Amino acid sequence: LTVVGFVLPFCPYIFSHLIPGFFIFIPISVGCLVMLVLVINAVIFLADFESHKIIPLGMAMLASFTSITVQVFMTCTTYFYSGVSWKDSIVATFMERTARDYVQNFID
Repeated sequence: LTVVGFVLPFCPYIFSHLIPGFFIFIPISVGCLVMLVLVINAVIFLADFESHKIIPLGMAMLASFTSITVQVFMTCTTYFYSGVSWKDSIVATFMERTARDYVQNFID
């Protein structure tokens, strides 16, 4: 029930920013998919050792990855919609925002 309160207001942005951004910024999409495979492999690798601890750790890793990916696509697409060129949108996303910004947004 709590998830609905966070996801429902976000739904318009899924169709206006995330899905188009996934196709507009293909290099970032491929990079994110590669990172997702690495995260899943890390979770599977850790599951072999202590399976009772893997669910919280795996969920935290996937939640962090999802949060950062959404922020990157939203920022890139927002810059692109503002009239910034394709390349400059990517550069601005990674140069103006530091890892601290992404982590702070995940914590808040």
